[in-house]
Amino acid sequence: MAALFLFVFKMGSRNQMNLTANDDELKSSVESIFGFKIAHMDTVNNFFKDLDPTEMEGILAALLGALIQNKVLPRHRSVNGSHLVAIDGSGDGPATNKDEGTLKKVSKKGKETYYRSFVLASLISTNGFSIPLAIEWIATEDEANKQDCELNAFKRLAEKIKKFFPRLQICLIGDALYANKRLFSICRDYHWNYITTVKEKLSTVNNIGEESAESFKYTARVENSLVERIVSVMQGIHYQDHVINWFKTIEKGSDEEELIFKYVTNLSLSKGKMPDIISAARSRWNIEDTFNTMKNRGCKSLHKYAQKSFKAYKNWRIAMLISQIIEQLVVMANDMAKIFDRANDTFQNLWDSVVIWLSSAVAKPFVEKPRRKISYPK
Repeated sequence: MAALFLFVFKMGSRNQMNLTANDDELKSSVESIFGFKIAHMDTVNNFFKDLDPTEMEGILAALLGALIQNKVLPRHRSVNGSHLVAIDGSGDGPATNKDEGTLKKVSKKGKETYYRSFVLASLISTNGFSIPLAIEWIATEDEANKQDCELNAFKRLAEKIKKFFPRLQICLIGDALYANKRLFSICRDYHWNYITTVKEKLSTVNNIGEESAESFKYTARVENSLVERIVSVMQGIHYQDHVINWFKTIEKGSDEEELIFKYVTNLSLSKGKMPDIISAARSRWNIEDTFNTMKNRGCKSLHKYAQKSFKAYKNWRIAMLISQIIEQLVVMANDMAKIFDRANDTFQNLWDSVVIWLSSAVAKPFVEKPRRKISYPK
C-alpha cells in the first residue's frame, strides 16, 4: 500500500514519499481512514527484494478479473464481443552498468550501454481506457548465450494472459513488429482474434492486397472532426500456413493531407463492420498514452526505484501498473469529468489536493466507525 501511495500521489521517488509521509497529521489520517501505517520506502524495497514477483502479478490479474466480472470496463462488442488488448514494448532508460536483468546495446563506435525493458498488455477501448493487464520482462538469463527479444517475451506474455484469463475473449492489437507467423499461430491456438499494422516487410501480402482489393468510401468522425475515408479490403490471403485478411485506409482531413494505414487480421471484414474494426485498430495509441503517463506524468518510470535487485525492480513496476488502474478509474469516471469541466482543474492538482487534505486535521474516515485494522500474515 505504501508503494501504491507513492505512485498514485505522483511522488516521483522513494525519498520524496518518505519526506511526505513524515507529516504527523498525514500519518494519523491514513491510519484512521485506510487502516494501515505508511511504511518507510527502504522497508518497502527490502520487502520487494524478497517477494516473488508472481505474487504481485497475481494481484494485478485478480484486480482485472474483478473489473471484468463486474462489467466495469467497456467492451468493444463489434469485434466478436472481444476485449481489445493492446501489446507493446517499452524501456526504462539506460542503466549505469550491467545489473541483473539488463540488456546490452552496442553503438557503432563500440560503446556498451545497458537498459531494462518489458512487454505490456493493456485492456483498451475506443473511449480512451487503457488498463494494464499483464507484463513480461525482456531479460536474458545469466546462462543464456543469446540475448532476449520482444517477440520471445511476447510469447511468454501470451502464455501468462491465457493462464490468468483462460476464458476471456481477446482481440490483440499490435504494431507492425507483431505482424508475423508467431503471433498468428498463438492467436489460432488460443482462439484469439488480432489486428496488427503491417509494413512493407510482408511485401507479398501487401502486393496481393493492393492488386486485388475491393474499395469503398464513407465519411468518418475522427477526433471530433469529419474525414473522408477510403477503405480497401482483401480477404483470404495465404501467408505461410495461415489465411489472413488485409485492409487499408486512406483518410483525407480538412487540410487535404492523406493518412494511410495498412492492417492484417483474422477477423471477417464485412463492409458494415469496417468502421468499428478500424476504430478498434486505431485505439492502439491508448497503450502509448499509458507509457507516456508512467514516464512523464508523475510516476517517473525512468527513475531507478530499484537498480541492483531485479526482483525488487519487477515488484516496483507492477505496483506502478496497479496505480495506473486506480488512476484510470478516476480519470475516466463520469462524475470526475463533470467536476473538472466545472472547475477547470488538472488531475495532478487533484492528487496534490488529496495529500494536502490528508495532512490536515479535518481528515476523517468515510464511514462512521473506523475500518478494521489490517493484520498481515507473519
